[in-house]
Amino acid sequence: MANLKYTKVFVFSFISVAVVAVVIFVMSILISEKVFSAKQHFKAAFADAIGLKGNVPVMFKGFKIGYIKDFELQEDNRVYADLLIYEEYEKLIKENCILYKTTNPISSVTSILLLAGEGKSKGVKPGAMVYGFDTPEGKTLLRKYNIGFSGDAISSLMFKFDAILEGINPVFIDSTGETLMRNIASLDTTFKRINSIVYNVDETMQMVNSGVRSSKDGAFKGLAKLDDLVTELELTSQNARKLMVGIDETLANYKKPDSLAIKMIDPTGENFIKPVQKSLESVNELLPEITKLLTYSNDQTTNLSLIQEKIKKVLDDFQTTLQILNRNPLINLNTDVGKKNVEQGKKRPR
Repeated sequence: MANLKYTKVFVFSFISVAVVAVVIFVMSILISEKVFSAKQHFKAAFADAIGLKGNVPVMFKGFKIGYIKDFELQEDNRVYADLLIYEEYEKLIKENCILYKTTNPISSVTSILLLAGEGKSKGVKPGAMVYGFDTPEGKTLLRKYNIGFSGDAISSLMFKFDAILEGINPVFIDSTGETLMRNIASLDTTFKRINSIVYNVDETMQMVNSGVRSSKDGAFKGLAKLDDLVTELELTSQNARKLMVGIDETLANYKKPDSLAIKMIDPTGENFIKPVQKSLESVNELLPEITKLLTYSNDQTTNLSLIQEKIKKVLDDFQTTLQILNRNPLINLNTDVGKKNVEQGKKRPR
């Protein structure tokens, strides 16, 4: 009975220690995940829910500052969700912030990045809406506050690529599109003036003809009308000149779309354009040297082939000489072949 009593105590102690260890482990996980931390509620808007499942963490510069849950598709074809931010990170939610979805290509795990723009901005109150990068409001905030990206290299590349594609359309509309619309309006005005000139010319010629036939006064009226016609012609020619200048600018913009891309990718030219240009110049300088080296190698290959043939010929001659010497009886006197040859020489008749 005493042994059974101690066995029960030992088993109970072992189970108790295991349960306490599991509880401590679970509590440490809950504390590290900040399950018991106070949270502030915001709203988030996205264009779609691709990659969003369960509680998606919200990251800022490598720190988990909250998570997103309860996704709903509304009548305006947008996805809205609850954005829960830990209380100590509440001040990070400002007017110049957007949310960017990023998916790890290896693990296929999606996370939400909080991106903030440059400079100071006002904070927002709990319950405010924070827009995603894929929404029109998010794209507007991206351009307005010059929002940058901070994250891993792959996600950074994808963000910059999306931002460049998103920036092409507004820039194109602001530059070439606006110029084109001005040219179309100017062209319409010019055609109207040309039509008016044709009408005035016809009217003036009729007045001149009728005035000359009837009285001198009609002729002077025709000349006065002709003066107005000349003035209108001058204005029309000025508008036509402006129109041609505008058309030249538009054609230049259409002919050189690469300049627009260069300005978006590297406005100053210091980070991308000039280093690439220097690299190309260095490669261009090395090309003649590489050509010389290849020519020299080719020549040396030919010379080595000739030398190899000469060496082979010398070795063949040397082998022939050795064979001749080997057959000489004076050299092979001590050998059976040499003795046989000597005896044969002695037996020869004189």
